[in-house]
Amino acid sequence: MSKSLFEQNGGTYHEESGYRIPNFALLEESKCIIGICGKRRLDYLEKHRRILYVNLLTSGKLHEHLREIDIVMPPEQIKKHSKPLKSARKW
Repeated sequence: MSKSLFEQNGGTYHEESGYRIPNFALLEESKCIIGICGKRRLDYLEKHRRILYVNLLTSGKLHEHLREIDIVMPPEQIKKHSKPLKSARKW
């Protein structure tokens, strides 16, 4: 039997119940602490930019992207751009 295109490109299979299943594995992504700007960006991507979120996640670049966001906007700038919370409403 000739090799499939997947095998020609270095892919391997394993057999389950008579079926050949490709061996896929996600890339290891370095875990890091994500700051408040990174968490806000993650929330925005999940809710409003779903395709970009999935692309970053599957390519293994999501945490790198979120780290860049935290580096670009340090905590001092967050305080400048954040609105203070109102403690009580006046009716």
